Amino acid sequence: MGSGFISSIEDTIKDTGDLTKVHVREMAVAKVNSKVYRTGLLLLAMGAVNRISSLEFYIMKSMEIDSLHTPDVFPIEERRGIYKAIYARRDIRHFRDEPIPGPVLARIIQAAHQGPSVGFMQPWDLILIRSVEVRAQIKELFERERQAAACFFDEPRRSQYLSLKLEGILESPINLCITCDPTRAGEVLGRNSIQETDVYSTCCAVQNLWLAARGEGVGVGWVSVLKMPQLRKILGIPPHVIPVAYLCLGYPVEFPTQPTLQTAGWRDRLPVDGLLHYDDWDTGNPSPEWDDFKLALREEGDG
Repeated sequence: MGSGFISSIEDTIKDTGDLTKVHVREMAVAKVNSKVYRTGLLLLAMGAVNRISSLEFYIMKSMEIDSLHTPDVFPIEERRGIYKAIYARRDIRHFRDEPIPGPVLARIIQAAHQGPSVGFMQPWDLILIRSVEVRAQIKELFERERQAAACFFDEPRRSQYLSLKLEGILESPINLCITCDPTRAGEVLGRNSIQETDVYSTCCAVQNLWLAARGEGVGVGWVSVLKMPQLRKILGIPPHVIPVAYLCLGYPVEFPTQPTLQTAGWRDRLPVDGLLHYDDWDTGNPSPEWDDFKLALREEGDG
């Protein structure tokens, strides 16, 4: 790698964003041309690059991002958008008095319909609710169940539970009930061993919707303090269809930086490394083949 080549890169470097070893490794994981990876490491060692977007600028302008090794990898900015939606997703309870434009809502609903499903059965139906009368009935149902659930907690947990806002049924402009129809596809390929995979598939549609909504700046709140038989009656859902998720959709007052229950001191996020098992449940000392992954996991957590 000649000095002229290095100089041409240095000439493009601008003062924006920090570059770290994690970011350099990310370029390699992105399957960017290995010459870029080597150059990034060299510049980092030289102290010539100390800004992340500088290396991104160089990659965008000087090399082909679509890798020779893995052409299916998304460009780095698109991948960052996916991970940003995942990490910034929140359960929203406070909504602004602002409607969701039709095209935005349509994109979110279409994203839900792209969810994976066992045997491609697509078991979901989506009930879109604007009616104030219907939402008022759901709100009344929620209040009854909230009070009933409080009996399961001792003080001071009970008072803390009752102080939490757990829904935005009337504040949000759209309520949405997503259901699962176990009879949708008759004999379903892949469901014989695990019957519940139709419900699991519906949950995948919920997650698709939630992440798409976050990308659109729309908040989603899952209201779980509801009795399903009463909800089925209010919405006229057939007896064989399972209500899976009752959601509130709308533009939030804010997107909290942390999950609301974590901020309220109800529960913290668990460290992921304490939830991992290698090759079986009880293996205490995983094989060395996992070392790179474990190191990367720690670095990502630190970042």
